[in-house]
Amino acid sequence: MSFPMKKDLVFILLALLLLCTGNTVSATEATKPVVQPQFAQATVERQFDGQLTFSWQGIGSLGEVTIYWENQPENLRKGGVPLATVSAGSTITVPDPSPGARPYFKLVSKNGASLLLAERNLPLQGVGNFRDLGGYETADGRTVKWGMLFRSDQLIGMTAQDQSYVAKSGLKTMIDLRTVSEAKAKPDPAIPNVAYVHLPLFVEHPAYLDANAMLAASDWNTMGKPGDYLKSYNKALVADVNQPHQQFLDMIATSKSFPLVWHCTSGKDRTGFETALILYALGVPEDTIMEDYLLSNKYNEAYNTKLMSAIISTFSSVEQADAVRAVLVVRPSYLQTAFDEIKKQYGSVDQYLDSLGLTPEKRKHMQDVFLN
Repeated sequence: MSFPMKKDLVFILLALLLLCTGNTVSATEATKPVVQPQFAQATVERQFDGQLTFSWQGIGSLGEVTIYWENQPENLRKGGVPLATVSAGSTITVPDPSPGARPYFKLVSKNGASLLLAERNLPLQGVGNFRDLGGYETADGRTVKWGMLFRSDQLIGMTAQDQSYVAKSGLKTMIDLRTVSEAKAKPDPAIPNVAYVHLPLFVEHPAYLDANAMLAASDWNTMGKPGDYLKSYNKALVADVNQPHQQFLDMIATSKSFPLVWHCTSGKDRTGFETALILYALGVPEDTIMEDYLLSNKYNEAYNTKLMSAIISTFSSVEQADAVRAVLVVRPSYLQTAFDEIKKQYGSVDQYLDSLGLTPEKRKHMQDVFLN
């Protein structure tokens, strides 16, 4: 008969002690997965005084969070300049570390989580809806790179300071989606080292879709019921302009001159549709695409309020006012009308993109270039 070694007796006694005191570990607890800390979401928003407010949510215990910044997002992968540290809580407001050029940020938690982010809308003086598509997550868990793809409203209002800001941010290409007459009436500024490409989706608007002419003539009756006009507009975008769509998508898919921005007049309809196609091609889910589409309401609100105040006296009825308000905003039904028309004519958005020459190989190339 053999007896336990002294070391074995110690383990046996410890086990008995745990049993007696009830400190046992269940099989469920033993196999329970460890939650790795990560940032669920984060935002940085500019305040009226120019300061930046960071807010975030986490999964698991993040612990202390340090914010780093750089003017180029790729530099943050190597480290970055410390901006602030938060020991408790999930928000902080700090001065802009780079007033003259666009900053990018990285949140790093003490427990190992990290996340890149930037302001969604650029703080320009003369353009209200110039925004970055970075940070959107794809269905397979990748994210759109910050500082690569931008969408905007018309750029004629850019101040010298605005032009300097986007130039220092590395902008290389401006794509103008407006008609010939729109581009001639309100031309884009010539920014050094930024290429200008005019790619009108409509050479000129069909009469029934010429909102500028309606606004100039105060001709509201042709807009129909609230929302009808932009539903028709989105159907026309699908039905009437395949060649410009193909050129635009091919330009994005094959371009080596980025970062780039595309824009129309308000940055919401033509720009919104093209942006939806780009995000879809990159693998961003439709609900996220819709969220981005609707952000134009937030960033165009001040302009829309001012415009309505200026033309309110020209309306002969509440219905006319409502119809014009519906043209100035975006609604889920507008973009959904376009997607429904695509699916009706082509079967799916994927088949539509393929018909426009955006092959799986080109989509993969786009994803390799624009996704992390």
